[in-house]
Order: sequence, then C-alpha cells, then structure tokens
Amino acid sequence: MPPPTGRTGAASMICWRQDLPEISCRGGSGEEVGVNVETRALHEARIRGWSTAAGPHLVLALLSEPSVATEVLAEHGVTYDRVAGDGQWGALVTPRTDGAVAPPDRAAPGMTPDAYKVCGRAAGLALAAGFPRPRPEDWLSALVYSGDGMGFAAVLQSLGVSVLDVVASMRRRGLVLPRSRSPRSPGRG
Repeated sequence: MPPPTGRTGAASMICWRQDLPEISCRGGSGEEVGVNVETRALHEARIRGWSTAAGPHLVLALLSEPSVATEVLAEHGVTYDRVAGDGQWGALVTPRTDGAVAPPDRAAPGMTPDAYKVCGRAAGLALAAGFPRPRPEDWLSALVYSGDGMGFAAVLQSLGVSVLDVVASMRRRGLVLPRSRSPRSPGRG
C-alpha cells in the first residue's frame, strides 16, 4: 500500500505494528510525523474484532512503538506483550470468540466516549507544550490523568503497578505533567 498522497489528516499518518504495511508520511511542513496513537488504537480494536476502540486499545497502541512513554511503563513491567496477554483487560483486548467479525475495510471503527476524552486530553497537552500533535508522553499523561473511567489505573494495579509510581517515573525523566491534582489510584478516593 503506497503512502497517502496530497494533504492528509493525522489519522492516516502512522506506522502500523502488525499485519499492515509500514507507512511513512510527512506533514505539510515536511517534518516526519510521529506516533499516531488514535489511529493505532482503532487498528488494535479492529484486529481483535471490535468496532469501537476503548482505553485498553489506546494503551496497546501507545505500547506498540518505542518511546519515552514505553520506557516509563517498561520500568514497571508494563509492555505490549504483557498487556495484550493479560486477562485483566477483559474481552476488549482478546479477540472476540462470539463469531463476530471486524467491520469491512470501508467501515472504520470508532472510539468510545471515554477514549475520545483521552484523545482530547492528549491533543490539549501537546498544544500546551507547543507541539501540533500529541507525543507518546502526552498520551501517557492523558491516560494517567483520565481517572478511573478509562480503567487505566485499575489495569495498572492488576499488574502490580501504581499510577502514582508511573507519575513518579515520568517526573524523574523530566516529563512535563499537568498542573492539576495528582491522579488517584483505584480505591483511594
């Protein structure tokens, strides 16, 4: 599959992890386009037979390419292979067994409302930091500060990792974090 031509949206500017050809695109100014977690999350949902992408698919998408965010999570044992194989993520991560199939190529999957909120947070964090598109660390911050609604904190806890430990690792690496209250671990109110 050749790279898209002409002016394209950020959704088409990715490098796929599995089962798809690698696409390398350049933005309008000629810079190499980085990780597009939103598009990869849609792919993660689709290859598992789901028509909507949710928090777990965003996490898998974030973990699918090396970055500062994947290094932070790897410090705590959170890797693509471990998350993809962990039953705590529930049916969203494992392929469907009910006979349902992913939508055909012409019908792209969508996002859950919570996943859209994370996308908006990541975009806002990137813009606040002076970047036109979210970087992996913006996606990680967006997930960390999304609260229990996305289930990110609960899944980290199921892997024996505290959200607060992830935040501490992010700070040690000098990553800029939102100036809001600290994220909460499940059950900490």
